[in-house]
Amino acid sequence: MLNITFVILTYASGIPIMYFFGIMFYVTAYWCDKICLLRACRKPAQYDEKLAMLTTNLMSVGMAVHLLFGAYFFGYPDAEIFPIPFLSGPQVPELIRQKVNRAPAAFVFFFFMAFIVTEVSGRTFAPPLFRAIWARFHQGEEEIKEGNPSFFEALENQEISGLDTYNIKKNPRYRDAFSSEIVEVEEDDDSDESEVDDFGMDDDSD
Repeated sequence: MLNITFVILTYASGIPIMYFFGIMFYVTAYWCDKICLLRACRKPAQYDEKLAMLTTNLMSVGMAVHLLFGAYFFGYPDAEIFPIPFLSGPQVPELIRQKVNRAPAAFVFFFFMAFIVTEVSGRTFAPPLFRAIWARFHQGEEEIKEGNPSFFEALENQEISGLDTYNIKKNPRYRDAFSSEIVEVEEDDDSDESEVDDFGMDDDSD
């Protein structure tokens, strides 16, 4: 499936009908996999997050290949010339100058450059920088959160001012909704207590 995705991303810029065939493939694959999973397959093996992370990283590579091939396909000779300064010098191969320095291909190439900058910054210095900025402007909230004990600590130290349980039947707001069940439970408790008392009286009488 990942192979089909890469083929579509690579050649769909020059062959747009591949988007349609890709949709048809994924719809068919979805239903086939669903039927096999629910009707024929056994319990699958357990996988960790490494497979999902690998697939996510490979999708970034597929997007870069898609943009590069899109710039190549859109650089047809009849298009308007749109020179890019750093790709117009004699040190750049002639094939790249002929393809990329065209109006449609140049715009796709700019998207490719923006994508590369975003990927590199997102995998290197951007996350720590954003975390530092977030911590700088939300330092007070973090201090307040650090001073709050957990639910069980507050329950043990009797610091809870409201409800001390997650049981919905013990919440006064929903007591009417469970009133019949609560009455039955109370009646059962009373009957149990009366039975215990009766047995106790019998023992005393003996």
